[in-house]
Amino acid sequence: MDEGDHLGEYRLASRLAVGREIFPLIVWAWWQRYLSPQIAIDGFAEDTMMSFLVTDAFAAQWQAYQPGLWVLEERLEGRRATLKQADIAAFQKMLLDLVE
Repeated sequence: MDEGDHLGEYRLASRLAVGREIFPLIVWAWWQRYLSPQIAIDGFAEDTMMSFLVTDAFAAQWQAYQPGLWVLEERLEGRRATLKQADIAAFQKMLLDLVE
């Protein structure tokens, strides 16, 4: 963050890169907000939650965890990721198992 033009004002200096190991946590945060185990991949990077992140590597990061954490599908209405666990707590356990 950089200081803005006025006292107490800040602006985004640059977007943060998301490493491969952090990407599942970004997906988990999205799920916490939208409460859906199905994610429209094309809209994911466009979501306002991602406005402070560099999203260029998201396509590769979706692939990196396929099929361990989610299943990727091509549909007429677009690309979709379906999380392997439909329960948030079970998905969290899968994330914890990744770091052990």
